[in-house]
Parts: sequence; C-alpha cells; structure tokens
Amino acid sequence: MNNKSKYDFATAVDIEELNNLISMVNADKTHEHTYCRLVEDDFNQSHSKLIFVTRADKQITCFLSLHCKYSFEIDNEGVFEVFAHPNLKGQGYGSTLIDQAEEYAINETNIKKLEIAVLNTNPNAKKLYIRKGYISSGKVRKGEYFFKKLKD
Repeated sequence: MNNKSKYDFATAVDIEELNNLISMVNADKTHEHTYCRLVEDDFNQSHSKLIFVTRADKQITCFLSLHCKYSFEIDNEGVFEVFAHPNLKGQGYGSTLIDQAEEYAINETNIKKLEIAVLNTNPNAKKLYIRKGYISSGKVRKGEYFFKKLKD
C-alpha cells in the first residue's frame, strides 16, 4: 500500500495495467470491452468513481471500482466491482479493498449503502461478501445482488 495516503488509488497511468487485469479476470470475454471503457472513463469523471488498488512489487494485484450515480457528495448509494488477479484470489487483496472502500464511504462521503452484483459462477465471492456482512437483496438472471448498510 502507498505510504503517502491511507488509500492507494489508481491513476490514469494505471489504465493499461487495469485493462490487462480485467482481461485476465474475464475468462469468457463477455464484458471485457464494457469494463475497459468504464476504467478509462473513471479518470474523466470527478466525484463519481474511484478505483482503489492493492499492489505487490509495484504491480496491481487487485482493484475495486467504487462509483455513485451522481457524486460522492450527494449520492447515498455506492456500487462496486472487484477484480483480483486470478493467481492471487483468496489471499485477502479483495477483502482489504472492500474494507478500504467501506471506510472511505463512511468517513469521506454521503454513501449510506454499498451494493455489488455477484455472478452465480463465483461462489467464493458470495461467501466473502456474506462474511463481510453483505445481505442478499435478490436474484438476478445471472447472479445475485448483495448490499450492506453503512450508516443511517
């Protein structure tokens, strides 16, 4: 983690590395183009998206994209996605980023609730979110939504 700040955020310099990680994670390539565009757009939209990263040997091992519909100042709900290097899953990188995103949302924003959609093909992610206190809010076609209330 970056020693200069409490959180290590990705910057525009990281776009290529983030896109490479997305490509590795999306084995079926179904959503790769959409996610790559979103990552590039993250750096052009102030106060609506943040990308938290973990690094090992200066390489990004995992990232979490946290975004709001409008801005962190006015929106009460945040949605996030987590991408971990396939060879490093289960080593705590995603868990660390979820903790950081929750802490940031509580202390630095008006976000009161976080949500994530999990594909049915990812049972380990479902277990992680349940362990972190997320509750299922219903099934969707290819997965399930989870949410966690952070503050009143």
